[in-house]
Parts: sequence; structure tokens; C-alpha cells
Amino acid sequence: MMGKASYVYTHETGICWGALAVVQELITWNDPNAEGLLFGVCAPAKSSRTQLIAIFIEYAKRNPKGYSEKFSDVVLDALQQTFPCKAQKGKK
Repeated sequence: MMGKASYVYTHETGICWGALAVVQELITWNDPNAEGLLFGVCAPAKSSRTQLIAIFIEYAKRNPKGYSEKFSDVVLDALQQTFPCKAQKGKK
């Protein structure tokens, strides 16, 4: 079913769910020193947490070297590639 997720609740799935809750909030923050979003992710307003998790998991599967990198770097790379922002005025 679209829009539904099922998982076994474990410590690890709780960490994942919580981490993506934080990411979901942070990607909406504006950059106070420029026009645009602070993390360069222009996800649709109605993006769901399960959608963000699925994007992260698929990206990680395609980029296994990311398993040894920081979560924050990998999740932002995944989301920036999936939801790139249009070039902003005066920026490349």
C-alpha cells in the first residue's frame, strides 16, 4: 500500500525514525544569510517521513561506501540529489 510503512520496532528502527524526524524538520529551515534553504533540499511540502526514509535506504544501497560515512552527510546527499533546489540568484 502506498503511504504506509510497516516495521518491527527495535532500538535501531526507533533511532532511524527519530533521526529522519529531525532531518524532516531541518530541511525546511531557511538560510538567514542567503535566499534559499539552509541544507539545499527542496522537498515538496507534503513529503512524508516514510518517503524520506525510503530515499535514504535506496541511496545507501546504491552507494555502499556511505556506510562508513557520517549519517548526516549521506542523508543530505541522498535528499539533495532527489530534491535539488533550482539555482538561486547569484549562486551556482
